Amino acid sequence: ARRQLDDLSRQRARVETSRPEPVVVESYPTPIGRIVDNDEIHFHLRQGSVACVPVEKLVLAARDDARRKADKLVDHDDLPELTETVGPVDGFRFRYTVERFDRVEELPGGRAVRHTGLRITEWTVIPVTAELGEAVDEALAPDSALRRVLAGHKSDKTTVTLWVYPDSFDAFRLLRKELHRLGFGVAARPLPEGVMIAGSPKGSKSMAE
Repeated sequence: ARRQLDDLSRQRARVETSRPEPVVVESYPTPIGRIVDNDEIHFHLRQGSVACVPVEKLVLAARDDARRKADKLVDHDDLPELTETVGPVDGFRFRYTVERFDRVEELPGGRAVRHTGLRITEWTVIPVTAELGEAVDEALAPDSALRRVLAGHKSDKTTVTLWVYPDSFDAFRLLRKELHRLGFGVAARPLPEGVMIAGSPKGSKSMAE
């Protein structure tokens, strides 16, 4: 009993004099999410690699393509929508659906004029290969493609949206930490394997933190 009591006393002394391992809790600015309405750039994270998705360039290419093919919809009432693909641009194709809409304007004297327009209703970004971009360690290097893209944007007026697949959450955490250090807002968009980046006017906007 004395030996057990001595052992317990020594264990208690060790516990009281030992220093516990510090617990590091990382915090990020603006913990409350905000809807993204400012400049936004997109990155695709898959297999631990980072690739810039040129969404704005692809949308502009789709609009130009839709204007060239507008006659197909305007001249055929039985064809309400059209699906086409443009690209590739920087390794991504862009499949979009455009629909015709009509608006009737009432004029004085009981006359009416029908205005016909086009609008993109949905789109999907399609990578041309599974191996795109650069490994996250390369992306964080000073002369990386990621750094060159970021250099063209003001950090206090830009949100970086990261489209992340399940195999790249470690890369996401490293990239998010660096982006916050640089002052960028970051929005995470997790994607299940097999699902591509997509959007529509009815979809939700990114939430940045």
